[in-house]
Amino acid sequence: ACAAGWHGAFCEQECTGSYGPDCTTPCGHCYNDETCERFNGTCPTGGNVCAAGYHGDNCHQECSGSYGPDCTTPCGHCYGGQTCDRFNGQCPTDGAYVCAAGYHGDNCHQECLRSYGPDCGTPCGHCYGGQTCDRFDGTCPTGGDHVCAAGYQSANCDQECDDGNYG
Repeated sequence: ACAAGWHGAFCEQECTGSYGPDCTTPCGHCYNDETCERFNGTCPTGGNVCAAGYHGDNCHQECSGSYGPDCTTPCGHCYGGQTCDRFNGQCPTDGAYVCAAGYHGDNCHQECLRSYGPDCGTPCGHCYGGQTCDRFDGTCPTGGDHVCAAGYQSANCDQECDDGNYG
């Protein structure tokens, strides 16, 4: 057997794309497709070490719950608690919704503003004093004795008052 970093009939050839004794272990997923160090398999240092979707000493481990180079960016809030794509962070789109309640955006990192629910798909009702609703369930915050703006009712202030009623 040849020493680490070498292979060939007389152990005269340097490893390329692999490492270790007899060059039997393939390199991991180094950033910018760089070749790993031929003796111990480490990727070149400086900036990101591993390519998007991978992390670990030799960039063989896949991201889980994070994404990008070296898996340094946490996943957003995907619908149903699903895990994002380990390369680009996008949430799965195989259902009716992409983002969990209270979030929207490409990677479900942005909080709802004046809307609520999964993908922030439902506009807020008419909350008292122009306040915004709860981004998760759409309920309006209390404003002293009032919750809804004049002329509206329900927990989400999205129903007009019944005929003959006001306030």
